[in-house]
Amino acid sequence: MNKALNSIALLLGFCITYTALAQEEILIGYIGDTKSEARRGVELGLQESNIQGKFLGHSFRILDNPTPLQIRVLGNLKAVVSKKDASELRIFATQSAEIPIFNVSERSEALREECHENLLHIITSEAMLDDAISQWSRGRINNSVKAIGWHHSLRKYAASQLNSRYQQKFNEPMSELAWAGWASIKIISDTIARSANSDRLLSTIKNDLKFDGQKGVSMSFRENGQLRQPVLITQNDEMIGEIPPSGPNTKNQLDSLGTTDCYK
Repeated sequence: MNKALNSIALLLGFCITYTALAQEEILIGYIGDTKSEARRGVELGLQESNIQGKFLGHSFRILDNPTPLQIRVLGNLKAVVSKKDASELRIFATQSAEIPIFNVSERSEALREECHENLLHIITSEAMLDDAISQWSRGRINNSVKAIGWHHSLRKYAASQLNSRYQQKFNEPMSELAWAGWASIKIISDTIARSANSDRLLSTIKNDLKFDGQKGVSMSFRENGQLRQPVLITQNDEMIGEIPPSGPNTKNQLDSLGTTDCYK
């Protein structure tokens, strides 16, 4: 009986060890200020992705500010999250054409119109925010409102739980930059979790995204790399509405915000 129990214990130990060794490490680069809100959002996304990854054989790790040499030598960098300006994003997108690059801070409309194949804009553009204000203001007077891609007072669609997790972890409200950092990591990890081939990450993200970002609508990327998403309307630091309004036609109206064209 003891021999049988010992054999079972050895087998279980082997299985646990093998599972740990079999974890595939997914390396993601982060380029920008490591003390920023965007980087803190990345950290929350990483934590949540690794909890999920334990059950799927994936382990996610962030490499902060990798050099071009590191990127070439490592070879297995799956994606990059960038908090850099338009000029630096252009250079990096050209140098690393096969790697998805997630823009979490630059709102330049011109950068989107250039339609870099591997540049994915999580942050809302200035034109998206302007269009949201314009649509909200129709038929209203004396408005003193602001438009933003994310706000800590959003409570619907499990946003309340996300905002609470961020607040508890960092002792500050979740900003749009923090949300963009979190969303970038979650898009990467969720796509890898349901894809048989992580080497086709860019193509899968651009053509078959399954992500709502706790905004209550299925999101996708435009040809110009911009993430289609609702914009929130706030007043006195409280959310008072969404553009387009939530409802059965929300998804079809997302392209009314910002440009959808490419000028390659």
